Amino acid sequence: MVKKLVVCCLDILGYSQKVECSKDDECFMENLHEMIRELEEEIKKSEENKSCLKIQTFSDSIFLFCEPKDFAVLLHYVSVFIFRVFKYGINLKQPCKDDNSKDGNIVQNEYTLVRGGISYGNIHIKKGEVFWGKAIIEAHEMESAIAIYPRIVLHSSIMEMLEEQKDEIKDFVDIKDSILDDFDFPYFNSLKFLSVKTGKDEVKNIIEDTNNLQKIVENEKNSKVRQKYLWLMRYFERIYSS
Repeated sequence: MVKKLVVCCLDILGYSQKVECSKDDECFMENLHEMIRELEEEIKKSEENKSCLKIQTFSDSIFLFCEPKDFAVLLHYVSVFIFRVFKYGINLKQPCKDDNSKDGNIVQNEYTLVRGGISYGNIHIKKGEVFWGKAIIEAHEMESAIAIYPRIVLHSSIMEMLEEQKDEIKDFVDIKDSILDDFDFPYFNSLKFLSVKTGKDEVKNIIEDTNNLQKIVENEKNSKVRQKYLWLMRYFERIYSS
């Protein structure tokens, strides 16, 4: 059977390096898998979301699938995952607490970042499971070759789908308002979307980490990693000032 579906591919930045460094410490893998399990369990708890959203994982890659009308549901869970991974981190060792902190805030000297790509097109399904399709390849290519920075880039097929099926897509206005143009491709503003859906100012909450990011940038010796953090800082500044 062939169906036209939205496909989102997510990737944990620096996954291979972190796994290599954590050979004797299973904490990183356990924390990563626990966050993915939590996401899967939340989806399964809702009968409505369970029926409209499918999730599959391969190593550090996470794929989510849905029909166009349920695009907002997919984006909600993508936003939740990105926010949790960044805010609470997936450290190589258990996060420590600041002894001087009254509320026991977690002190981090690095963050775990997520990038991704989203596409739309034909997907071959066999026995109820996603099998293969051009949209899967496109989503993975957007993530691996185009995104580069911790952003979720949108394939041209997504932009076309939004225009063609806007009357059928739930929360269409919220989705359109959460798309930002970048120097090459549009990308998904997950923090704004999450703030709208939860009614909480997630932007204000996460902007508190900007000073910590600045310190990381100053101390980071790897130029590629530094560029990713610089992009993230500019993203925070852009959405906070808007």
